[in-house]
Amino acid sequence: MIAFQAENLIENGTKRLFNFIFTSHLQMMDENGNMTKTEISTHKLEQCNISHFNEFDEASTYNVVIYYNHQKLLKDQLNDYYCLPLNYSLQIQGTQKSNIFQYGKISVTICSSDDCYSTDEIQQFQRLGYFNNSFKINTLMLNRVPNLNIPNNYISYIYSDYYIQAKIGQEIKTDVYLEQQQLSIEKSVIPGIKVLEQDHVFSIMENKLQASSVFTSNITRVASFFIRLSQSETHYYKEYYRFDELFSYVGGITQFLATILGYFILRYNQTGLQIKLANSLYQFDMPEKQKGQMVFSFQLLVNKIFESLKSIEDAVQKFKNSAHRIINLTRLAGGLKFINQQSYQNDDIDDEIVNHLATQQVPQTDKLKVEKCADHCHESNQTFYLQQDKKKFLSLIVQLILESRKKLSFGVHFLAKQVSGSFKKNTAVNYQSQLFEKSRKMILRDMDILVIMNKLQEIEKIKHVIFNKTQRKVFNYLQKPVVCVKKKINQDKYDQSLIHGDLKNKRDDTLRLTMSSKSLLGIRQKYNTEKKFNKLYEAYEELALAEDPNETEKIMNQRLLKLVEPTIQYSFNSLVEIEKLSRQLRYNKKKRVETQVLKPHNFKLGSSNEVEEEIENNFDIESITLNGQKKDNLYKKSQPSLPENKIKNLTTLQSSTRQLKDVQLNQIQSKQDFLDVEIISS
Repeated sequence: MIAFQAENLIENGTKRLFNFIFTSHLQMMDENGNMTKTEISTHKLEQCNISHFNEFDEASTYNVVIYYNHQKLLKDQLNDYYCLPLNYSLQIQGTQKSNIFQYGKISVTICSSDDCYSTDEIQQFQRLGYFNNSFKINTLMLNRVPNLNIPNNYISYIYSDYYIQAKIGQEIKTDVYLEQQQLSIEKSVIPGIKVLEQDHVFSIMENKLQASSVFTSNITRVASFFIRLSQSETHYYKEYYRFDELFSYVGGITQFLATILGYFILRYNQTGLQIKLANSLYQFDMPEKQKGQMVFSFQLLVNKIFESLKSIEDAVQKFKNSAHRIINLTRLAGGLKFINQQSYQNDDIDDEIVNHLATQQVPQTDKLKVEKCADHCHESNQTFYLQQDKKKFLSLIVQLILESRKKLSFGVHFLAKQVSGSFKKNTAVNYQSQLFEKSRKMILRDMDILVIMNKLQEIEKIKHVIFNKTQRKVFNYLQKPVVCVKKKINQDKYDQSLIHGDLKNKRDDTLRLTMSSKSLLGIRQKYNTEKKFNKLYEAYEELALAEDPNETEKIMNQRLLKLVEPTIQYSFNSLVEIEKLSRQLRYNKKKRVETQVLKPHNFKLGSSNEVEEEIENNFDIESITLNGQKKDNLYKKSQPSLPENKIKNLTTLQSSTRQLKDVQLNQIQSKQDFLDVEIISS
């Protein structure tokens, strides 16, 4: 819809000056190129009212101010505008060079009807100079614009205006193009079923509104507006998403999101798998903050192991001293018994001495027998408790080793540190991240499947050819390489009485990040468990205490024992020493039983030096340090010799000028102490 209005040049005029006439033209061209123009119809534009702009009442009008104030617009402006007659259908087609060209023309002329100024009045106005000034010819357009985003009505309206500057004596010509807007709407959402709705509207192309002026001698012609069809068309197509397209769209979005999320999930799983694999393959020297200082876990483990070894050595020393006391008591009781037997066999001994010895020795001998039996029982109990202590120390050492196995943790805290560390600089050192990077590189280097399979096949063959079943148990134990933050771990100085030079050298070798072929052996699903450590100790003990006459086997056993991790090696050596003591106690007990059975009744007690030598030979307990070496006179305690205790044989008693008056055996209440023997002579 379009309306026109011209400014009134006559001030305080009471009549109309201009008239608006619409003329429909038809231009036809025949086959010979002859052109004929025909004026089909002519209509005067009538004064506009609300009926001509009924679209103002619709909510789809863009100009909200005009929509809510249409009454004010009609009252103030529509009375001065002229519109086409109601219910008039405008027909346009073709172009200037087409066979049929139909268009409309709105002419603005000086009117000459009864309600207009007369010819004389117009000439007078011209003489007065009213027509020398220019004036405006305004248009009021309610343009139709397709909008497919509106759910119900797809046509929207835009209120706009266009004006031209006109002057009497010049004719202004303007082309108003109407462009066809084709609308096609597919409303079906089911695949294979089409429900197509089509419509079309004409919209005024405001970008093509251009005016041109032509001088004319006929002052009655002021302006002309040619309404014609535009050569261009605009097609609008809308369709709803069908179910198959919706599924495809959702699937595409899901696949895109899955690709992005899958990348992060893949990296997350890869990192988690690498950390899990690193925890299974390696042990980590994890730093811990204690009392404001950074302490590494391997250093703490060594300190705890050495503290445990001190208690083991104390127990070993205690059992050695107890064993020495038992042997001394046994030998002393035997010596007194043989003195009693010899005294009764000699007829030259004074009857008083014999009676005195008989009365004194009988209760003393019985008392010694009871004490000897009690001490033998105590010795058996010591052997039992020795085995129990060995098991307790083994369990303690295994628990210390298992608890010291630090692992890399993988979770939200680890990821947050990784992300924050990549964006920030000069932050605190992330030791766990450094350990993970080093272990990841080691995994990539060591996990070549071809190399692993070849080495496994080769080593399995060699292992079954060289070793027996027990040796394979020790050989199968694998120590994990230590992943360190620094290239070398700062080693503190430990107690020199516990650490020897070979321990330090072996520990340095272990801390180096070297991967030998043996690190690829064995089953790693359950690498270190308490049960496996117990089996390892049993095999270690069997090889350490084996008395193989074959020198090759002996050297092989020693080499295998040296391959064990230093902390485990020195812990097991202390337990092996306890086992040696236990075996020695059982051997001495068995030997005493055989000696008592095979010893003749006329056995004479030898000199004190012979008795001492026999004691040392029967109970030859080697004092062994943690590294398997003997300690010279570390635990050896000089025993009081028999001459110092005034114990003499029969010949000595007979040749003595002094007579034996009394023999007293004073026993300390504790069974672990020596028996003090005091011989009182006159």
